[in-house]
Amino acid sequence: MPHSRFAALPLLFTLLLQGCAPDAPPPEAAAPEAAPPPPETFTSVYDWHARGTSAGRTTLTRAGDGRVTNESFVHWNNREYRLTSELQLDADGMVVAQRISGVSPFGATLDESFTYADGEASWRTMGESGSAQRARAAFYVPTEWGAVGSMEALVRAAVKQLDG
Repeated sequence: MPHSRFAALPLLFTLLLQGCAPDAPPPEAAAPEAAPPPPETFTSVYDWHARGTSAGRTTLTRAGDGRVTNESFVHWNNREYRLTSELQLDADGMVVAQRISGVSPFGATLDESFTYADGEASWRTMGESGSAQRARAAFYVPTEWGAVGSMEALVRAAVKQLDG
């Protein structure tokens, strides 16, 4: 379980070394390796820092069934931000349900939800609500910036559908 802002460095270092190996065979000669199956549940912990001082933590958990949960607490400049988010992705990585709740840095209630089922997308935020008929899923981007797993899921879905 990564537990620092440098958690991705071993992976980056490994990728750089693989690209710089002097005796590596040409790519067409290398036998393709099967990717290992994703773990059933994978948790990442990110620490927030403000001017070198610990300011909070985000715990992001991805489950094998497409569920992504986010628990965040950040404290800075006499403000506290608390957020809980649960995101459900379909097999294509598109959002089919999301629920965000918590308290904003200025004390306002955070309460946002989204669902996509049977061709209908429905959403509700503190400022609006609505619905739309869609023949296929479109990616929902929450109004609450702290729903960390949402932005990761958006990038992954975009990569899968570069032409769409």
